[in-house]
Amino acid sequence: TAPRRLMDGGGVATPVSRFRNMAGAWEIENEGVVPDILVDDHPDKLREGIDAQLNEAIEVIIKEK
Repeated sequence: TAPRRLMDGGGVATPVSRFRNMAGAWEIENEGVVPDILVDDHPDKLREGIDAQLNEAIEVIIKEK
């Protein structure tokens, strides 16, 4: 499908291609990767200014020092 234009000049399109990977399983374009660290987002807390992803990132960096 044709990309939908965004006000910043970018665009968004629905993935339409699929393929088999080396293991023979179906994959779809633009699926992304699984994150190394899973963090649950809570919209109510984000609305209060509490960013769980940012807080987790800070904790990981502090632990690595």
